[in-house]
Amino acid sequence: MPKTFPKKFVALDIETTDLTPERGEIIELGAAKYENGKLIDKYQTMVNPGQSIPTIITSITGIKDKDVEGAPPLSAVSTGLKDFVGDSPIVGHNVRFDLNFLEAKKVTFDSPIYDTWKLATILMPGLPSHSLETLSSFLKLNHLESHRAYDDAQASAELFLLLIRKICDLEIGLLEEIIDLLKKRNWDLEPIFSGVLKERSRKSKKDSLFSLRKKSITFKEKKNKKIRSIAWDTAALEKIFKKEGTLKKSLRSFELRPNQVEMVREVAKAFDEGKKLVVEAGPGIGKSLAYLIPAVYFAVSNKEKVVISTYTTNLQEQLFK
Repeated sequence: MPKTFPKKFVALDIETTDLTPERGEIIELGAAKYENGKLIDKYQTMVNPGQSIPTIITSITGIKDKDVEGAPPLSAVSTGLKDFVGDSPIVGHNVRFDLNFLEAKKVTFDSPIYDTWKLATILMPGLPSHSLETLSSFLKLNHLESHRAYDDAQASAELFLLLIRKICDLEIGLLEEIIDLLKKRNWDLEPIFSGVLKERSRKSKKDSLFSLRKKSITFKEKKNKKIRSIAWDTAALEKIFKKEGTLKKSLRSFELRPNQVEMVREVAKAFDEGKKLVVEAGPGIGKSLAYLIPAVYFAVSNKEKVVISTYTTNLQEQLFK
């Protein structure tokens, strides 16, 4: 957990007789309290709904009428739940459902809300489903019994901790872009990403992807055992493509192409200024090298990864070679 994030949080889940609070009642409450990434306390109770539990709910949760016959009503346990949560941030999977249901039953909280479903859709967008069961299986989380309040709450907490670690591993530039999007949409997840970014910024003085500075690249030449510095500028890049440049010495078939040099200049400028660039270039110009060489310079000088996306597998193989 990043230092900027609250040390404590409570994962919360409920089970109900219906999806709508107008027709349904709560039959189970579960909450897990974590501090510094460790489980420190739990809250679990069955709740008497004052009505029969539908067969479909029993088939999903395993909770039968006899399980709640001697249980206290919600009014008798709501204070205990509120005291357990206190002012800690509340975590849960699609947790707005649980909180809205509780609010309809006059049980409210004044805490930050962090939805692991939303977090998972941002950090793991390629999955076919973002249900708690799917994520628990995919990430090998300890989810003992799904659709039971405490087990779901604990699984949500473990998922939350794992997703926080994923946020900590994001590139700074990507973090900035996500934060910008979350602010525009006023999502309540923004403080998590901003907290991680602040901590990362304190630990590292590296330039972000969108605020680049000119640096130098140092190459060690084994032959003469000397160190040669090449400035991050277009002039140094263009020299590689000249008649007597590095490419000509390395590739016998290489020919000087003015349009290729022009593209190199524009790509390098886009990297240097952190801008977007669209290039329409016909065959024979040498597009691949025109963006690969500046990409290498940028990656080495800024110690950043550069992702190149291709439309065909053939082009991908060509770039590797």
